[in-house]
Amino acid sequence: MLCLVQMGTPIDALDCAGQTPMHHAVCHALSAGVAAELAGVLLDAGADPGVARKTDGAAPLHLAAMLGRTEVARTILHHHLLAQKSPKLLEQRDADGRTPAQVAERFGAKELADYLTR
Repeated sequence: MLCLVQMGTPIDALDCAGQTPMHHAVCHALSAGVAAELAGVLLDAGADPGVARKTDGAAPLHLAAMLGRTEVARTILHHHLLAQKSPKLLEQRDADGRTPAQVAERFGAKELADYLTR
């Protein structure tokens, strides 16, 4: 992924499923630590963590919540706040009308749900 960023690949390009590289980093990295590191690289390169996936309206924070990836959620929120963006990511709703905290709760990630509601 670093090579793609360095080559100037559009950071928020959508694939055929309507996912960005950030969605892939959150979901498909082998570990939460790798996912958080990849998310950080993408965010540093200007990735928008608020892009909703076309299939279900899930943003990367929803996916981190679904998978219980607290470190990834923290990375996304930390970068977002450092960039002085509004806290809208926490309020963003997927196609079912759920916030990331509600998704975390639904999938049994209680600690993450608590973190997202602080």
